[in-house]
Amino acid sequence: SIPAVTEFFLSVVVQPDHESLINSLQKSPYSIETILQAACVFLRQGDKLHSSALVERALFVFDWSLPNNFQLGDAKSRLPYEFFLNRQIYLTVFRYITVLTPKSVFYTALSYCKLLLSFDPADDPLGVRYFIDYYAFMADEFQYLIDFVNSPLCQSYEEWLTAPLLYTVSLCYFKLGQLAEAKEAIENAYQRHPYTGHALLEKLGDHSHPWLLRDVNDTVKITTAVCLTRVESMLTENSVKNFLVQELINVIETVGKPNLDAYYWNNLEKIPDNLLRHAVLSGESIVIGKIPESFW
Repeated sequence: SIPAVTEFFLSVVVQPDHESLINSLQKSPYSIETILQAACVFLRQGDKLHSSALVERALFVFDWSLPNNFQLGDAKSRLPYEFFLNRQIYLTVFRYITVLTPKSVFYTALSYCKLLLSFDPADDPLGVRYFIDYYAFMADEFQYLIDFVNSPLCQSYEEWLTAPLLYTVSLCYFKLGQLAEAKEAIENAYQRHPYTGHALLEKLGDHSHPWLLRDVNDTVKITTAVCLTRVESMLTENSVKNFLVQELINVIETVGKPNLDAYYWNNLEKIPDNLLRHAVLSGESIVIGKIPESFW
């Protein structure tokens, strides 16, 4: 309603006031903008329980408001991100995925990743490509991730072959016992994202293969930080961890470091919008810290 939007604008933009925002939520308990902003406030205050409950309420509002004959999850519905009113459902689904993560319901989180991606798969405005690999791997959906990386969507667009996708798909091959394909995938991942490979080795305890080339651009730094935030929880099995470390070392020592000129430009305007949105919404301090100050 117009009064709810007006109160939200006054409480958040004109004169930020958390108490006023909470009061506004009591008056308009189903105002999406107010719900999501209040969820943010609670999260920053460390109250994850109330924050999660509000995100779930926002999800309910969308589910309740859709016509019965509208199949949102059939992968045929498109919600262009360029329209402002569509962005609230993007934000709601993304935040609900982060709510599901601590609960370890990875298959459900993966399903919501697929839903979020289906809204606008060509542009992927919130960067599902940067974390769908994690949920697929943790949900034991190894073949799904392999098929996804080999799909026309990923293979037709260079920017889709992100470091998280390529390094994780090698682990999926390994888990399925396809050792030759796993080794080939590791080499392919390193050829495309060598800096991330060295960072992974360092994260996993190998300090004998540091990155010795010149500094890389901000896109590479942010993507690598995204990859590193989840890698340890994926490598709880020693066999998987040892495979990744040993094969990466083998590739580095036999193939050598690729000369990728695209690694070296450092222009804020060239950082993909969806990567910036993903980094900010992730709430990971390590990831956010890689965003250049000029962005803020």
